[in-house]
Amino acid sequence: MKRFAITGGIGSGKSFVCALFSKMGIPVYLSDARTKALYQSDRKLLASLAQVVGADVVKEGRLDKSLMAKRIFSNQELLLQVEALVHPAVVADFIKWADEQERLFAPPFVLMESAIVLEKPLVRASVEKVITLTAPMDVRLARIIARDGVGEEEAQRRIAVQWDDSKREALSHYIIVNDGVAPLLPQLERIVEAERQL
Repeated sequence: MKRFAITGGIGSGKSFVCALFSKMGIPVYLSDARTKALYQSDRKLLASLAQVVGADVVKEGRLDKSLMAKRIFSNQELLLQVEALVHPAVVADFIKWADEQERLFAPPFVLMESAIVLEKPLVRASVEKVITLTAPMDVRLARIIARDGVGEEEAQRRIAVQWDDSKREALSHYIIVNDGVAPLLPQLERIVEAERQL
């Protein structure tokens, strides 16, 4: 099974494009949603997080995400320790999920939606190819402001802490322009067709 990743900066339209791929019969693994599910279902992961972050982050078998976030985002070393636990669990879950998709549907490839795939070697190693979504800055800003109800300054700050598009594009196999002008479906269809022929 060919395992690909789809990535892009905040406001690039990953959710919308993932929904289009899904409608075309390409299974999409939504990393954030699956990670949240693992926080509730993976007992081994929960026990490890409690050991590293503090026993009080797990209450009645459920992770207190806000408490964990408060601790790890003010402590870089702790954040890295948590990532070293969470990322392998997510990658293992993705691979198991991908194998299941192949058995059930035999698609030309599956997609992992991930904002961090290019920044994290372990996650990057779990996929063969990377698709990057790109959009002009003004379009991204407008999407973030409309979606999150924040001002332009906050939207710019969120974009600034991420990789820029050119860095992502240089490491990608396919690029989708999601600027609200270029038609999306022909771009997606070209990728699917190219992979069917390989």
